[in-house]
Amino acid sequence: SKARAFGLDVRMTSDMAKVMGYVADKIHTVADDELEMLKGSGVPLRYGFASFVDTHTIKVVPREGEGEGKGGGAAQLIKARTFILCVGAGPALPPIAGLVDVPHHTYESIFTLKKRPESMCVIGGGVI
Repeated sequence: SKARAFGLDVRMTSDMAKVMGYVADKIHTVADDELEMLKGSGVPLRYGFASFVDTHTIKVVPREGEGEGKGGGAAQLIKARTFILCVGAGPALPPIAGLVDVPHHTYESIFTLKKRPESMCVIGGGVI
């Protein structure tokens, strides 16, 4: 191991099922806590596709299966002084030649590992 070159003796074992269960629990706990905090604060929540009409108005088109009659429903125009937009995210691969041709993980797929990798290089990183 390269750690020995630095005078380190690193031995690690892991129960990946437990590790992944812990991570999944924490992700859902944070999401649930934030949702409850917003609801408890009286913040009205809307789900769907949003676009700004002007600086104080957004148009929200409910997603299929949500909204009036669960068929998507009618678009809503919502006026406010301030908006909190939770838009979600998706992984973005860095422009590294050959990356798409080799096995790699993103912040979405890393949590599906069943076995601890022998080695790993992390490029970038965010709050996750």
